[in-house]
Amino acid sequence: MKKHFPRMFQVVKQRPVLALLCLGLFLLLQCPNGNTSVQAEEVPVPWQPPIGIPAPEFGIVETVENVYGTGHFTHFVDNTHAEATDDENPNGTLEQPRKTIPLQLSAGSVVVVQGGPYTFENPRAIWELAGTREQPVFIRGREKDSPPMIHGLRIKATGQFFVIENFEFFRKSTIELNGRHGVLRHCEIHDSQTNPAVLASGEEMVIYNCHIHHNLVGKDRDCHGIYATSGAKRIWVVDNHLHHNGGDSFQAGHRATISPQYLYIGRNRMHDDRENAIDIKIAKDVIISQNVMSGYYQSSTSGGEAIRINDEGPQKNIWILFNQISNSRWAINPRKCSSPPYIVGNLIYDCEEAAIKDGAQSIVHNTIFRCGNGIEGGDQAVNNILCFLDKGVDRNVRDSRNNLFWHVRNPGPLLQSQAADPLFVDAENGDFHLQKESPAIQAATQVEVYDLFQKTYGIDILFDFGGKRPATKQVNGKRQRRDLGALESTS
Repeated sequence: MKKHFPRMFQVVKQRPVLALLCLGLFLLLQCPNGNTSVQAEEVPVPWQPPIGIPAPEFGIVETVENVYGTGHFTHFVDNTHAEATDDENPNGTLEQPRKTIPLQLSAGSVVVVQGGPYTFENPRAIWELAGTREQPVFIRGREKDSPPMIHGLRIKATGQFFVIENFEFFRKSTIELNGRHGVLRHCEIHDSQTNPAVLASGEEMVIYNCHIHHNLVGKDRDCHGIYATSGAKRIWVVDNHLHHNGGDSFQAGHRATISPQYLYIGRNRMHDDRENAIDIKIAKDVIISQNVMSGYYQSSTSGGEAIRINDEGPQKNIWILFNQISNSRWAINPRKCSSPPYIVGNLIYDCEEAAIKDGAQSIVHNTIFRCGNGIEGGDQAVNNILCFLDKGVDRNVRDSRNNLFWHVRNPGPLLQSQAADPLFVDAENGDFHLQKESPAIQAATQVEVYDLFQKTYGIDILFDFGGKRPATKQVNGKRQRRDLGALESTS
């Protein structure tokens, strides 16, 4: 039976996250081609990447306003305008817009689109977008809150340094990001009826703040929200909402001949897809950080895992950091994968079968609450808190020590571990911080995974689930020890 525990925790005080400051005004400035301005674009408050994920070189903070100036555009498209035409009208103006988006755009082009819906006789289009770092290409809906709708178009966007934003792609519309430094952001993609809805096939691609949902092909057929294909490299999937897709929210490397590499999946909300939230088949250097995942149960083609590190090809360096995973059959299943993942700082609760199946490398500083089993296998299980389980840690785990068990029928190895109430602040209402009397406070032993990550990627991940830096002050000449579990104490 599914258990209904609060999905969003009041304890999730993540590092500075996406916040947008709406300017919300129309400015009248003169543009180089004689067009008056359009609605000002939202300017983001300084954006911080999820823990363990580097910031992309291009695609989050660049806006028309901070690159070209408020209201700037070079092309204007509105298919509902009475005077709209493409004949002898390569750019369009407010008074006489183009009917269609140009297929080829040079550096410095800013295409503003309103009206719609846009339908097409030819269902396929290649957008050749030749931007530069100093003069990127923008194709954007005029108003983010009322985006133009694109119906029945399969787009391949190729080139470099381009941004596609503020559109609603629906009913047989899909988009592929090809080339280098391409960005899809602030868009809604649904009812694609083709797998996948969004394809990342290039390098240095960013998919940011999109709503990707209800993309279906047919019964028991895959239709993924986002797919990173063979050879894709340095792909950011950050701050999106993905759900109710006919396959996975995100999948990488199915039958890939060249491993996708440097895949950064961070701070997304994923839920209720037919298969998995994240399915890694063939890939290298994958960072899965600070996502919220729920609602994954067994189907005809899936075991019901929120995260599946698969057994279908070579993998290397898979890191699962600080995620919240709930209400699924399994939270994380790395069984028979070729590269056991590192599982660090996750908050896992209300999973029917188990929190973590066998096959992981290091499983450290996780909080596991009210699942069937806790940790069913792996190489190392250290500094975890495990509560209300049938089984805590499997006896085949090579290095199991310094964990805390509470209401666990069969805790497993108890080396340097304790059976005690962790004294959460209010677990039933989602607050898994530790009270000041908790036996888990300053009870952790040193583990190597944090240093290993920094040595490999040059990024510090010495935080807890909520983004808090553990205490490092000296007490009686000794450095304070960390707390057990995913969350440090509030004191």
